[in-house]
Amino acid sequence: MGMIVNPKEDSGDAGHPRCTAGQKLIAVVGLWMGKSSNGNPMANVHCVCLRDMENKGEEGFDVWVNLPLIESVKWKIANFADAAGYAQPFDAHSKEQLTKALTNYPLVVTLEPNTYTRDGKEKTNYQVTKYEQYTGDPDDGWDPIMNDANARLKDTLKRLAEKAKGGGNGGGGWNRGDQPPPPEPDASDYSEDPPF
Repeated sequence: MGMIVNPKEDSGDAGHPRCTAGQKLIAVVGLWMGKSSNGNPMANVHCVCLRDMENKGEEGFDVWVNLPLIESVKWKIANFADAAGYAQPFDAHSKEQLTKALTNYPLVVTLEPNTYTRDGKEKTNYQVTKYEQYTGDPDDGWDPIMNDANARLKDTLKRLAEKAKGGGNGGGGWNRGDQPPPPEPDASDYSEDPPF
């Protein structure tokens, strides 16, 4: 007999499922500051899908948004914050101010496929191409999704911090050339209580 695998239930070390193309209602779970592959400051923003607007069943799936904190993409940061209902000027290099701006309220995003080649293999990821304000009310059904996402982020940050110290997975340490290891997790890396 063969082995039955359900990608929506059986994922583990390979990572939590990520959203595919389409419109999604998302909320920011947390962020950490890092650097892009070319050394620019960048915010790694972990979001979770609260409602799949196209009814593909992707509620609870992850959406990762990498925001380079540079002038040429200032519009992207502004669009994200505006869609989250934040209207005040803020310093994007301040983790506290950026977190406040991006976690103000859930927002609707459009994800589109981005196909690229790495190590001779064609790969696809899904990038946010549009940010829109969500005008509905919060839903009690979001609480379990946010609680699960917060727990996953907390565990992920601890695991990555351990890898950065040379522990876990064979003690090889952080082995990604595209960004430095994340910092030690602290209470500001994730939100126990979303602000909405």
